[in-house]
Amino acid sequence: MCKSIKITLDQHIFLEELELWPLFDKHFSIQEQDKIVGRIIGTTGAEVLQSMLPWVTSALSEDEQTRMMDAWKQATKNTMFDEWVNECWKGSPDSSSMERAKPSLHRGKSNCLTSFHQVNI
Repeated sequence: MCKSIKITLDQHIFLEELELWPLFDKHFSIQEQDKIVGRIIGTTGAEVLQSMLPWVTSALSEDEQTRMMDAWKQATKNTMFDEWVNECWKGSPDSSSMERAKPSLHRGKSNCLTSFHQVNI
């Protein structure tokens, strides 16, 4: 059953990247994309983000991790999520100027989860 779920999820992600991301880029400005991504992140529960971030980042190269986190930080700039993710993710807010360490979300997981949950209340 787990293998079946993995295959289905992989297919879903592949088709999403193939079909939806080009449309997203074509039809929305960078500012609109930031707002959409920020809204998605803002409405995602802390528990989901806490379990999802290490899973997603483990499948990415360091460069891809940096780009993903920079995009998330841009979309959530000046929010409590931005502060939370900076606490849970090693590196400075401007990671493009320095080497990125591996995600540290597992370290202090309960503190990060608790602080993000309190922000969303």
